[in-house]
Amino acid sequence: MDLLHIVIERNLALVERILRGLSGGEDTPEPVSRTGLAARFAAGYALNVIPADEYAAGHIPGALNATLAQLEELLPSLAPDVEIVA
Repeated sequence: MDLLHIVIERNLALVERILRGLSGGEDTPEPVSRTGLAARFAAGYALNVIPADEYAAGHIPGALNATLAQLEELLPSLAPDVEIVA
C-alpha cells in the first residue's frame, strides 16, 4: 500500500504540472464531481479528450470527442460564451 501511495502521489504531481502548462499560467482546471459534471454539461459542452477507440468504448451521452491535437480545429466551432467541461 505504501508503494501504491507513492506511485499515486508522483502521478498526481505530473498531472498537476501538465495542467499548469496547458492553462498558460491561468488557474488550473478543478476536478468536478459526477453531480457537478451533470449540471455543467446541461448548460454547456462535455468534451472527452481521449482517443476515438476509447470514446467508442464508452463516453458521456452527447459528449464531443477530440484528441488534444484536434482541439485547435474544434474549439472555433463551439459557442464562445458556453462553458466547456473536458
